[in-house]
Amino acid sequence: MKIENTAKIVSKKIKLKIRPHSYGYNIALALLEYAQKNILFAWELKKLTSKLPDSYINSAHKQLNKKNELLTPSDKLTAMKRSYWLAERINNNSFFDTEEIISVLKNGVKNFKLSTPQQLVIGIVGLAIPGPTLGIISTKKKFTMIFNPGFAKLSKTEIAKKSVQMSLEFMKKSIIKAKKLENLDPDISDWFFGDKETNFYIATNQQIKNIKNRLEELGIPNVETNSIDQKILAVSPALNAYHMEILWKIKKLEA
Repeated sequence: MKIENTAKIVSKKIKLKIRPHSYGYNIALALLEYAQKNILFAWELKKLTSKLPDSYINSAHKQLNKKNELLTPSDKLTAMKRSYWLAERINNNSFFDTEEIISVLKNGVKNFKLSTPQQLVIGIVGLAIPGPTLGIISTKKKFTMIFNPGFAKLSKTEIAKKSVQMSLEFMKKSIIKAKKLENLDPDISDWFFGDKETNFYIATNQQIKNIKNRLEELGIPNVETNSIDQKILAVSPALNAYHMEILWKIKKLEA
């Protein structure tokens, strides 16, 4: 009996939930994956990573195989801005797993098969990204707003009003968390100081729940209403909406 009880205790311990990694860690994985497809960015990421402090942790290399499509940069400029933002946050020790982020980046760039160093050309003359750009050099970002079918009964004016309320709530939480505007995630900053475009989607409550859970796992900023009948999930412009559409098969609402 004692052996059986001991086995049950051990089994329970094994099933304990492992703490998820931070948003910064998942950004790092997404940048490494993007670098494998873009040699110009790969060189820049390798150069930037070499300037990071050493880590005392040796993250498991298998972590690099984890897919983070929802955080895949849409282009080189987005990837560059995220990498500089991440480096600054690392230097400020802004994440609880900073050591692991450094480790996974340094291990990741070691495996890049790069033949000849090349200067990254983004297409903007004299472009320099020494730190947060606050939208000065912006790429068009779109906010993601997901509604459940309950909103089909509302007018476009009412839906627009709800959307504004959610986006304001999202920005309020983002700014409080960042503490300073210059610390904002570059994608959120580009949206806030840009045209503030928004993509609208329709999804069931279960789909919204599944998306919400995945966003939380990756640390992607989001806010959600408590209403079951009229549920809204507002998601950071950092989300790669294309992959979201594929993963959960949700459709974009036409304006």
